[in-house]
Amino acid sequence: MKKITVLVALCIFSGVALYAQDSLKQYVAKYKFPEGSAVTEIEVVIENGGLVFQSSLGNTAVEKTGTDEFSIPAYNGTAFFTRNEAKKITGLHIEAQGTVLDGTIVEPKPAESGTKDEILYNQKYLLTPQVPYHNF
Repeated sequence: MKKITVLVALCIFSGVALYAQDSLKQYVAKYKFPEGSAVTEIEVVIENGGLVFQSSLGNTAVEKTGTDEFSIPAYNGTAFFTRNEAKKITGLHIEAQGTVLDGTIVEPKPAESGTKDEILYNQKYLLTPQVPYHNF
C-alpha cells in the first residue's frame, strides 16, 4: 500500500513539474533593449526547471511571483513580461538596483525548444515522414 501511495504522489508531482516548465516556455525568447542601456539584449532560457536571464553582464535566475511577474533575487529587482491585446508577449520590463529597462521581443524560440533529448526525439520520431510498411 505504501508503494502505491508513493507511486501516485510521484506521478502527481512529476505532472505538476512538467506543467510548470511548459508554462515557462512562453517567456523563452530574446529581448532587445535601447542603445545606451545597461544591457542591449537579454536571452530568456529555461535551466533546471526555472527561468534564467542571460546577458553580456552574466546569467541570473528569476523566480515567478505572479502572472507574468518575476523577482530577480541577485539584483533585488523585478521583471514583468508585457502583452498585447491578443495576449501575446511583446516585451520585458525590468526594475533592478535603481535601473529601469524596457525591452521588446525580437526572437521567440521555436516550438521545438526543450532539452536536447526532447529535440532529438521530436526530430527522429515526430518530424520524420513515416514510410508505409508493405509486406509483399
